[in-house]
Amino acid sequence: MPFAELLPALEAGKLDMVMSGMTITMKRNLKVAFVGPYLKSGKAFLTKVDTIANADETKVLNRPEVKFAALKDSTSQYFIETALPKATLVTADNYDEAVDMVLQDRVHALVADYPICVISLVRYPDRGLMSVITPFTYEPLGIAVPANDPHLINWTGNFLGLLEGSGKMKMLKQRWFEDGSWLNELP
Repeated sequence: MPFAELLPALEAGKLDMVMSGMTITMKRNLKVAFVGPYLKSGKAFLTKVDTIANADETKVLNRPEVKFAALKDSTSQYFIETALPKATLVTADNYDEAVDMVLQDRVHALVADYPICVISLVRYPDRGLMSVITPFTYEPLGIAVPANDPHLINWTGNFLGLLEGSGKMKMLKQRWFEDGSWLNELP
């Protein structure tokens, strides 16, 4: 399901929860409940262009000739619209489409949560990709659940607490964000 359709589907009762790199924001939290954060991230650039990867401030990149991709209706789109309003924004329905735009040189960079950039570097090691080391923003990622279901909110919070307390959350983070061997299982 495209990212932009996830929260409307949750609000309509078509989904029980959203666990898709969903940043906890005040605006979103007015409509749905969040459990977490389970991961703290930030916006980063995925690019093949040295000047973008090495930029230490956004004003250098805020020019109409610089094209950025972002997921539609994401905090990455909002970041570009507010921090880089003169730059050209190209939206994508999913990360595969957005990363492909960078690989095919249709955009100069993808703005995404830092783990997406890191995974893309691991997934395409020989394609000339690079990313910033320090994320530009603070993005707490959480699990979105219906606001009117206190039992599910409680259960999900307890489940995250158990994962954290047992050490399994650390193990999951290592597997999915540091190891990268699971990428070999992708088609």
